[in-house]
Amino acid sequence: IHAIHSEDLSQAFAVVTMNILSDVGRIPDAITLFPLLTTTNAAYSPYPCFSKSNGITLADTHPAYFLSQSLAQLGAKEIDAAYYAIAKLAETDKTKLTTEMMDIVLAACSAIKDEVRALETFNVYANFELKHSADSFLHVMQAMGTHSAVHWHRPAMAMMLAEGITPSTELLRLMLSQCLECDDIEATLWVVKLNRIFK
Repeated sequence: IHAIHSEDLSQAFAVVTMNILSDVGRIPDAITLFPLLTTTNAAYSPYPCFSKSNGITLADTHPAYFLSQSLAQLGAKEIDAAYYAIAKLAETDKTKLTTEMMDIVLAACSAIKDEVRALETFNVYANFELKHSADSFLHVMQAMGTHSAVHWHRPAMAMMLAEGITPSTELLRLMLSQCLECDDIEATLWVVKLNRIFK
């Protein structure tokens, strides 16, 4: 993988490579993951990670999901390494950056429940001239403690609407679950209204 430039890697090659690494029980480090990270894109995509069809979690076979989970298993140090690799790429050619690349790092922060890293990552998209996706908001809320997430719901929704983002079904379900867990009736009713608007 190290010998091949990311632009030469196809999506299919990324899938095959990640499956091989998985089969042999290897968790690659961030430097190994980075060329594959740059091949992920929205056009190929059972992403976000909770999409399901016929009982099968499609994202389990998607390289973006595997990449984020691999980074999470490696821990904060490798998540930071992936982020700094993206930042370095931004210095040389911002046109190669994608929202999906940042979302993978953000998903890894979410998987280790690191609210601080998740928010810091979320807040630098604009520095790289990238727009958030519905998944960006989903991953931040997943990283947060329930009470923190509920307090962030309204500001997050305002940001989404300002950025022209439609909240995903997964995001709205998560918001509702968090409100119920907090036993916050007012917030729950507000999210129920959102579900009616965006369903």
